[in-house]
Amino acid sequence: MKKIILASLAASLLVAQAAYGATCPAAKFSAFFPKFADSVAVQKAYTDYPLAHVLLDHEARPEPREIRVKVEKAKLTFPLIPPATERKRAKLALRIDEASDTNAKATLFNAERGYKKEYYFRKDACWKLERIEDRSM
Repeated sequence: MKKIILASLAASLLVAQAAYGATCPAAKFSAFFPKFADSVAVQKAYTDYPLAHVLLDHEARPEPREIRVKVEKAKLTFPLIPPATERKRAKLALRIDEASDTNAKATLFNAERGYKKEYYFRKDACWKLERIEDRSM
Protein backbone atom coordinates (compact mmCIF):
# COMPACT_ATOMS: atom_id res chain seq x y z
CA MET A 1 0.00 0.00 0.00
CA LYS A 2 2.84 2.41 0.87
CA LYS A 3 4.47 1.72 -2.51
CA ILE A 4 1.25 2.61 -4.32
CA ILE A 5 0.90 5.86 -2.38
CA LEU A 6 4.55 6.78 -3.00
CA ALA A 7 4.22 5.96 -6.70
CA SER A 8 1.08 8.10 -6.88
CA LEU A 9 2.83 11.03 -5.18
CA ALA A 10 5.83 10.71 -7.49
CA ALA A 11 3.56 10.66 -10.54
CA SER A 12 1.72 13.76 -9.29
CA LEU A 13 5.03 15.56 -8.82
CA LEU A 14 6.12 14.69 -12.35
CA VAL A 15 2.82 15.96 -13.76
CA ALA A 16 3.18 19.23 -11.82
CA GLN A 17 6.76 19.65 -13.02
CA ALA A 18 5.73 18.98 -16.62
CA ALA A 19 2.95 21.55 -16.33
CA TYR A 20 5.46 24.20 -15.27
CA GLY A 21 8.31 22.95 -17.44
CA ALA A 22 10.63 22.54 -14.45
CA THR A 23 10.68 22.53 -10.70
CA CYS A 24 9.66 25.72 -8.97
CA PRO A 25 12.65 28.08 -8.56
CA ALA A 26 11.73 28.67 -4.89
CA ALA A 27 8.87 27.92 -2.51
CA LYS A 28 9.03 31.22 -0.60
CA PHE A 29 8.19 34.37 -2.54
CA SER A 30 11.16 36.24 -1.06
CA ALA A 31 13.47 33.69 -2.73
CA PHE A 32 11.38 33.27 -5.91
CA PHE A 33 10.99 36.95 -6.81
CA PRO A 34 14.68 37.86 -7.35
CA LYS A 35 14.97 34.90 -9.75
CA PHE A 36 11.82 36.02 -11.57
CA ALA A 37 12.94 39.65 -11.75
CA ASP A 38 16.37 38.84 -13.18
CA SER A 39 15.53 36.10 -15.70
CA VAL A 40 13.47 36.34 -18.88
CA ALA A 41 13.32 32.53 -18.98
CA VAL A 42 11.80 32.43 -15.49
CA GLN A 43 9.41 35.26 -16.38
CA LYS A 44 8.19 33.37 -19.46
CA ALA A 45 7.82 30.08 -17.58
CA TYR A 46 6.05 31.49 -14.52
CA THR A 47 3.52 33.93 -16.01
CA ASP A 48 -0.17 33.15 -16.53
CA TYR A 49 -1.34 33.56 -20.12
CA PRO A 50 -3.15 35.51 -21.22
CA LEU A 51 -1.73 37.99 -18.72
CA ALA A 52 -4.18 40.41 -17.10
CA HIS A 53 -2.99 43.98 -17.55
CA VAL A 54 -4.52 47.09 -15.98
CA LEU A 55 -3.67 50.53 -17.40
CA LEU A 56 -4.82 54.04 -16.54
CA ASP A 57 -6.48 56.15 -19.24
CA HIS A 58 -5.23 59.62 -18.31
CA GLU A 59 -7.35 61.25 -21.03
CA ALA A 60 -10.61 60.16 -19.37
CA ARG A 61 -12.51 62.92 -17.60
CA PRO A 62 -13.20 63.93 -14.91
CA GLU A 63 -10.62 61.41 -13.61
CA PRO A 64 -8.40 58.73 -15.12
CA ARG A 65 -10.15 55.39 -15.57
CA GLU A 66 -8.87 51.83 -15.52
CA ILE A 67 -8.59 49.84 -18.72
CA ARG A 68 -8.42 46.07 -18.21
CA VAL A 69 -7.07 43.83 -20.96
CA LYS A 70 -5.75 40.28 -21.34
CA VAL A 71 -2.49 40.01 -23.29
CA GLU A 72 -1.44 36.82 -25.08
CA LYS A 73 2.14 35.59 -24.63
CA ALA A 74 3.02 36.37 -28.27
CA LYS A 75 2.10 40.05 -27.73
CA LEU A 76 4.03 40.54 -24.49
CA THR A 77 7.40 42.27 -24.50
CA PHE A 78 10.00 40.61 -22.30
CA PRO A 79 11.50 41.31 -19.87
CA LEU A 80 8.34 42.17 -17.94
CA ILE A 81 10.61 43.59 -15.23
CA PRO A 82 13.72 45.40 -16.50
CA PRO A 83 17.07 43.83 -15.55
CA ALA A 84 18.95 45.24 -12.55
CA THR A 85 21.36 47.27 -14.71
CA GLU A 86 18.47 48.98 -16.51
CA ARG A 87 16.60 49.57 -13.24
CA LYS A 88 19.68 51.23 -11.77
CA ARG A 89 20.21 53.42 -14.85
CA ALA A 90 16.54 54.51 -14.84
CA LYS A 91 16.55 54.99 -11.04
CA LEU A 92 13.77 52.43 -10.63
CA ALA A 93 13.33 50.75 -7.27
CA LEU A 94 11.86 47.26 -6.92
CA ARG A 95 10.28 46.08 -3.68
CA ILE A 96 8.10 43.31 -2.33
CA ASP A 97 5.03 44.93 -0.78
CA GLU A 98 3.06 41.89 0.35
CA ALA A 99 3.70 38.16 0.53
CA SER A 100 1.52 35.49 2.08
CA ASP A 101 1.67 31.74 1.49
CA THR A 102 -0.51 32.07 -1.64
CA ASN A 103 -0.43 35.70 -2.86
CA ALA A 104 2.19 38.38 -3.31
CA LYS A 105 2.62 41.86 -4.72
CA ALA A 106 5.78 43.64 -5.84
CA THR A 107 6.18 47.20 -7.11
CA LEU A 108 8.60 48.76 -9.59
CA PHE A 109 8.65 52.52 -9.11
CA ASN A 110 10.30 55.91 -9.40
CA ALA A 111 8.36 58.34 -7.20
CA GLU A 112 10.04 61.42 -8.69
CA ARG A 113 8.76 60.56 -12.18
CA GLY A 114 5.39 59.15 -11.12
CA TYR A 115 6.32 55.71 -12.47
CA LYS A 116 4.62 52.77 -10.74
CA LYS A 117 3.96 49.20 -11.89
CA GLU A 118 2.50 46.60 -9.56
CA TYR A 119 3.06 42.88 -10.15
CA TYR A 120 0.57 40.41 -8.62
CA PHE A 121 1.50 36.77 -8.06
CA ARG A 122 -0.45 33.68 -7.02
CA LYS A 123 0.99 30.41 -5.75
CA ASP A 124 -0.42 27.02 -6.68
CA ALA A 125 2.31 24.45 -7.38
CA CYS A 126 4.64 27.44 -7.87
CA TRP A 127 4.46 31.21 -7.98
CA LYS A 128 3.03 32.69 -11.17
CA LEU A 129 2.59 36.28 -12.27
CA GLU A 130 -1.15 36.75 -12.80
CA ARG A 131 -1.55 40.51 -13.31
CA ILE A 132 0.36 43.73 -13.94
CA GLU A 133 -1.16 47.08 -12.99
CA ASP A 134 0.48 50.16 -14.50
CA ARG A 135 -0.35 52.97 -12.07
CA SER A 136 2.07 55.49 -13.61
CA MET A 137 0.90 59.09 -13.72
